[in-house]
Amino acid sequence: MRKNVWTVVLLIIVAMILSGCTIESEAEVVDGPLTGAQGVITRVDWNGSGTGRMSVTSPDGEVCGGRYFTGSKLGKCEPVFGFDMWAKYFGSQFDPWMMQRGAGILTGDSGRVIMVEYFVTITNVGYGLGEDNYGNIYRFVIRP
Repeated sequence: MRKNVWTVVLLIIVAMILSGCTIESEAEVVDGPLTGAQGVITRVDWNGSGTGRMSVTSPDGEVCGGRYFTGSKLGKCEPVFGFDMWAKYFGSQFDPWMMQRGAGILTGDSGRVIMVEYFVTITNVGYGLGEDNYGNIYRFVIRP
């Protein structure tokens, strides 16, 4: 009987991991023409595999979506947006040391393209920046 209970518990855990979830968080435009506008939403389909769908809804309502990929290499790496930009929007103490780096390119139906870069901690908190082709800089934090 006890063995059957553990088998059921294990199957439930495996099903939960495989099914994944969608994580939604608020984001903000921190620089550019849309600075200060409300309504920026970031959505990430997370299943623990390191890749999936991501979308950002811009303040003007355009939804940009695409795939993200999280690398497995830990350690110091040069951010695409550069350390100065990360320090500007996350503070001078932000250090991606021992975080996983990820990126994605998100496209919208009205021509907006957002390049996204993020770093994920060992507790799966993601810190991200994005820049679109209209000169807007997005900042987001995603917590599972």
